Amino acid sequence: MVTENPDLEVFRIDSSLYAANGRRFVNFAIDVIAILFSFFLFGFCVRVFCELTGSMALAMFIENIMADSGPTAWLLFEISAVLGYYVFFEVCFAKTIGKYITKTRVVDEFGKKPKFKNILLRTFCRLIPFEPLSFFGEPGKSWHDSISKTYVVKESLLVTKKEAFYSLKQIGQNL
Repeated sequence: MVTENPDLEVFRIDSSLYAANGRRFVNFAIDVIAILFSFFLFGFCVRVFCELTGSMALAMFIENIMADSGPTAWLLFEISAVLGYYVFFEVCFAKTIGKYITKTRVVDEFGKKPKFKNILLRTFCRLIPFEPLSFFGEPGKSWHDSISKTYVVKESLLVTKKEAFYSLKQIGQNL
């Protein structure tokens, strides 16, 4: 494994590393399914908790909030779930469940894990109306990528290119 040397030129992402739009669509579809599954799991856990404690108070409380607030409560709940999902996975792992399956990851311009503020901005940009349609623009760059200065790349290709880049730079330094 070749390590980075701060005295050498720095590796930067180029478009050859971008995950293809088809792979990105698969990421999106898997993540939507994962978010929907988390809704189901949350409801199931509340139900099991209520059954185990013999109290339906929590279930009734949630049901009343949703019923009394109408679509606004559901919208806020859905937005919170989406934001929580993407922030949690991309801050902790630089990849969501969809990206795990498709072997892609989120990186900054240097091929490293993005900073928290970039992930947060990236996640909030997903709420821009019609943002999913930006997927049909420049290959590999949706609005949530461009605005947050992040990239979704093919993981194995990133590792290979970074190792080659730093190996060549170190050879040059040793001559």
